Amino acid sequence: ITFGGSDTYSMTNKILKKLNDTKYDIGVYYGPGYRKKIKFKMKKNINHILNTNNLENEMIKYDLLICGGGITPINAASQGLPSLIVACERHEIRTANLLMKFGTSQYLGFRKLKKKNLKLNKINLKKMSENCLKNFENNGANNFVKFIKKKYNDQRKI
Repeated sequence: ITFGGSDTYSMTNKILKKLNDTKYDIGVYYGPGYRKKIKFKMKKNINHILNTNNLENEMIKYDLLICGGGITPINAASQGLPSLIVACERHEIRTANLLMKFGTSQYLGFRKLKKKNLKLNKINLKKMSENCLKNFENNGANNFVKFIKKKYNDQRKI
């Protein structure tokens, strides 16, 4: 789980509250601007990591990413890592929807979760991971340029 350098809208707390009773091992990455407190007692299967030097190197450890809709889910897709996206800014909604069209991500909502519970066992990780590798090269900067071009071309058709 990561929501950037500061997690302006406290999405980390909202996600953790929904996942607190899960049996899965969870890594939570906090950026240097994160100042909020976890407001409830956490289970032992949740690992809290502060200020990692390279988030992309950490992604290889996981089967699923929960994040905002910036560049992070694009970088994850280039590694074959599917994502669940909560858009924290309005422009991230378009990113999340386009990644859903690629079959690499699921969009959970704008600054809140549409779904009452996160049913991680209902996600087809294998299919989403295959879609990641099919649609994205393992080259973050190149992926971002292609993604922006695709987004721009899709908007012109509207």
